[in-house]
Amino acid sequence: MTIFHEPIPGTVLWLYAHPRRGSFNDRLLRAGTEALSQTREVQVSDLYAQGFDPALGEADLARPEGDWPGNIVDLSTAAYEQGALPADVRVEQDKLARAELLVIQFPCGGTACPRC
Repeated sequence: MTIFHEPIPGTVLWLYAHPRRGSFNDRLLRAGTEALSQTREVQVSDLYAQGFDPALGEADLARPEGDWPGNIVDLSTAAYEQGALPADVRVEQDKLARAELLVIQFPCGGTACPRC
């Protein structure tokens, strides 16, 4: 499934996923959004503050008649097409669709995987 939404020129979505205020990552967020705000419209999605659950669950999948569980890709595509995704997911998708620039920030430790 390919979906294209024309972004709004000059818009930035800063996707922030860090649990601690006052951390180095928090300072980077504030400095980065302040700098970008001088020339662009910046919106921040603070996933920890929102209590956003990133795990795929049954609420994210369409419930077809008969054969269940089915293919996850097909079920999630159907849920999107039917407008049946959870409200918080739809809100974040809308923000992504409008953004011309996307900044994704999460904690990293050296050469390790993302971590908190």
